[in-house]
Amino acid sequence: MIETGNTDEAVKRIYTEHQQRKVRGREEKQIDKEIAKKDKSYQAVTFDLEAVLPTPCSLVSQVYYKRKLSCYNLSFYSLGDNKGTCYLWNETEGERGSCEVASCLHKYITSLPPYVRHISFYSDNCMGQNRNKFVAAALLYSVKVNKHINIIDQKYLETGHTHMECDSMHAAIEHAKRKTNIYIPSQWDTVIHMARRNNPYVVIPLKYWDILDFKSLQKENYKNMEQNKKGEKVRWREIKQLQFRKETPNIIYYKSKKG
Repeated sequence: MIETGNTDEAVKRIYTEHQQRKVRGREEKQIDKEIAKKDKSYQAVTFDLEAVLPTPCSLVSQVYYKRKLSCYNLSFYSLGDNKGTCYLWNETEGERGSCEVASCLHKYITSLPPYVRHISFYSDNCMGQNRNKFVAAALLYSVKVNKHINIIDQKYLETGHTHMECDSMHAAIEHAKRKTNIYIPSQWDTVIHMARRNNPYVVIPLKYWDILDFKSLQKENYKNMEQNKKGEKVRWREIKQLQFRKETPNIIYYKSKKG
């Protein structure tokens, strides 16, 4: 029960601000979605890491209780054309940390057609995977090396309200896997590809050499990532939006929760 007095008003204010940020995030994503449908040079994309895909995967009880190999799927959903792309690897090739996510982001950006100039990525607030300086360094690097990309935005939805279109991909994959038994990791490629009949998902398997060391890149090339332009300390937990521009490749603009 909320106590009466100043604490009561403070809690109400925090709750109201939380709801406002939730609404602003959803509205901004919808606006970006409509722009992406009309303008081919702009891409609005949601991405998220699916729950671990165990191998083997079967309803047979003896298989269910055996030790399994973990497979990982990072899904990208393009809001403009409803295309889904999945980057798939297993625990012998890599983990499920920031370098793996950053490598998939870099590969996805590099794979976009040359007429794309501006990209907005939407994700949840996982610090170990999406919301950290290593992923920021990867996007900063991507906007620098891809000549056709001028701006990359990374936007974080409000905590607790991060339902995105890419989650529908995970639901379709979960439904598809119930209809088959999976005994080796490569079978996940087929299951994911067949999870949607119309406009099937594109599956890109990754090997260990595809996972780039963006932690070393950040430490060697982008050292000043702890302060903003005003000299204030960057609080990564409070960042709601990052922007990377080709004309100023060494500057990160960000908006905090209060901004």
